Amino acid sequence: MYDTSLDISWQKPLEINGDLIGYELEWYQMNNTKAELTDRSIIEIKPELTTYTINNLSATTWYTISVRAKTRKGFGLKRSASIESGYPPEMPSPPTNLELISIEKRSAVIRFSAGYTGKTNILRYIVQIQTRSNNSQWENIEVKKNF
Repeated sequence: MYDTSLDISWQKPLEINGDLIGYELEWYQMNNTKAELTDRSIIEIKPELTTYTINNLSATTWYTISVRAKTRKGFGLKRSASIESGYPPEMPSPPTNLELISIEKRSAVIRFSAGYTGKTNILRYIVQIQTRSNNSQWENIEVKKNF
């Protein structure tokens, strides 16, 4: 689970009343002060799937998630769970152990260890370079995570 998404999974029913045609997945957040339902979402899931990623959640918020099987005769029993979404992200720390592996005429290879992630996924790093021809200007190079 991340700060705004949640991977969920379930098992197929042991006994099915007819042909399984899918699942209904529902989630909503509870307003703790008034016990009101807010942001309710319901989707249909194909019968061969038993996992789903719920995205666009609010951080540090309690959600109730329910799943139930569906056949041509109707819905089975609903199974529910409540969970608090992740913590809000923090500022990550800089990478450490920076090493210059090789320098070529028009390229360089560097290696470093990732720092503290800030309770979220690091999507990319920004590497700054300064060329000898322009000592006062730093140039940013965006590096997508490749490890």
